Amino acid sequence: MNCQKGDLARVIPPGVKAECDCGCGWRKGLLIDKIVRLGELVGEQRWVIEERVPVKIFSPCGTSAMGFLTAISDEILRPIRNPGPEATDETIQRLGTPMDMRLRMRLENELAKMNDSLDQLEKVLTR
Repeated sequence: MNCQKGDLARVIPPGVKAECDCGCGWRKGLLIDKIVRLGELVGEQRWVIEERVPVKIFSPCGTSAMGFLTAISDEILRPIRNPGPEATDETIQRLGTPMDMRLRMRLENELAKMNDSLDQLEKVLTR
């Protein structure tokens, strides 16, 4: 299972086919990229959506109409939640935080000044 009850989840990929209850039974619908809040688990792998999502419904005879998505399969959802304190951000690991970068630049500047001072001191001592 990708998600938990109460999660906000992103429907992936955009334009995924989903089953919709259009009032006369389940039909296929086209769902665009959307964020949904999940309610109760229905069956083993389907979530009730707390707020109905309007979708274009395609009936078996080829006609189309607007309907509402009321439940969605867990396999096409990706949860949006706080990953917790143990999570790592690969970008920050690679580049460092802005504060780390500012500190690094300041330390590099201080080190360059110290090296200049040492060079000047060495010149004075070797005269």
